[in-house]
Amino acid sequence: MQWNERYALKQTAMLSGLSKDTILFYEKTGLIPAIARNEMGYRVYSQEDIDTLQLIACLKKTGMSLEDIKSYLQLEASEERYQRLQDHKEKLAQQMLELQNVIDIKLNKIKRKNEQEFKPDGI
Repeated sequence: MQWNERYALKQTAMLSGLSKDTILFYEKTGLIPAIARNEMGYRVYSQEDIDTLQLIACLKKTGMSLEDIKSYLQLEASEERYQRLQDHKEKLAQQMLELQNVIDIKLNKIKRKNEQEFKPDGI
């Protein structure tokens, strides 16, 4: 695959793993910059555009909001981007701990209920 290759919307959707509608939405909302067009007026995406779309998909899977993703993508300094990802990682780690606590509480509650239900009479 050459870096100067151009892709149609359908190809870009396939390569990025996103739907055509999602890609168009990201462009419409300014999450990705306006896409170049060919002489017939069709959008043509570069490998860099596809890489950006894949990054957006990854960040979205981590629960990052589209607003935060947009802000992240606008950062130019790699140190700022790194720090933003570190902050997001710490936030996710805290959420994971909170979720694990909820799961543990629920499992213990179920365990106690089961122990009471299956306890032989008179014991």
